[in-house]
Amino acid sequence: MKNIRGLLISGLFGALVVSALLVWRIAHDPGLANQPTVSRSSLVGGPLDPVESTAQGPKPIESESGQGQSNPSAEEALEALRRDPLWRWQRPIAFWGLVLDELGQPVPDARVEMTWTDLSPAGHSSTIMTSDGSGRVRLEGKEGAVLTVRASREGFHSTRESHRILNYGEPWDPRFHRPNPDRPEVLRLRRLGSAEPLIHRENLRFPVTSATGEVLIDLVGQRVVPSGGDLRVAVQKGPERSSGGRRRFDWEVVMAAVDGGLVAHGEEFPFRAPDTGYLPEIRFQQAAEDPSWRDSFEGRFFLRSRNGAVHARIEVRISPFPRGAPPAVTLLDYHLNPSGSVNLEYRPELDVSTEYYDRARSAPR
Repeated sequence: MKNIRGLLISGLFGALVVSALLVWRIAHDPGLANQPTVSRSSLVGGPLDPVESTAQGPKPIESESGQGQSNPSAEEALEALRRDPLWRWQRPIAFWGLVLDELGQPVPDARVEMTWTDLSPAGHSSTIMTSDGSGRVRLEGKEGAVLTVRASREGFHSTRESHRILNYGEPWDPRFHRPNPDRPEVLRLRRLGSAEPLIHRENLRFPVTSATGEVLIDLVGQRVVPSGGDLRVAVQKGPERSSGGRRRFDWEVVMAAVDGGLVAHGEEFPFRAPDTGYLPEIRFQQAAEDPSWRDSFEGRFFLRSRNGAVHARIEVRISPFPRGAPPAVTLLDYHLNPSGSVNLEYRPELDVSTEYYDRARSAPR
């Protein structure tokens, strides 16, 4: 009798250990989107026995709309994964979406690409659909783990809300999706506005002059100039010292618009320069002892220069003193309207960068 009791206690302890390890492993799973294609035999070490091969996972739970969608709890999902490690890649996928514009109006005939990870030879499957006259789109009858949805249409900008990544196999994931046709996922597009001829450049690097500690940039002519221009950047650096085993120093960056001002922004579509709020200069400082010390500065700004004759939107990175290189200003991206208009919406076919660059090169120094 004691032997039987000992075996029971030992078996129970072993089951608790296995369950704890399973919970830890799933909680530390780095994600699903890039899971490799695997076979059943490679995961479980050989053919499944008849009991495991017929495991169906948790019973479907009625959704709010009564459509019978399977919305397992975390406990149900863990139990299903214990019985079948491939359960998450065989989850029923259903998706209801609604494509809207920036004003909340339906967008018909939008292209909606859907890709989901599964057990197919490629590791994923996909389809392309078109939104109906009410902007709606749906996907049903598929199986997989993670669904990625992207909406687009000619004449519209994609936005941060035009795509979704939805998890169907891990209820503990913040992206876990409970489909409901009465509450479709909104996919947001933005209609193209009226563009004007703009100068557009990317990744232009301008070294800071060591003698003066500053650089003057002509954004219209797309070059460094000795005076005038549109943007002045000054850099100051303190003595180097070691802090926390790292090379650090105090530094300060001052950006100023020539005869104008700057406005920091975080807009997704900065297509119109503001009328007010410009500052003549913007300073960014770092002390070597600062726990969040960085060796560079990045920001996005509206710029007005030349007494309002020029408006631009710029994304800039300033590296005060990178190791082994002089300080520099990198214009990661900028769009400039040379006409004085505040319209900063860009179309490649209206680009006038080359025209103004050639004009600046031919001008007398």
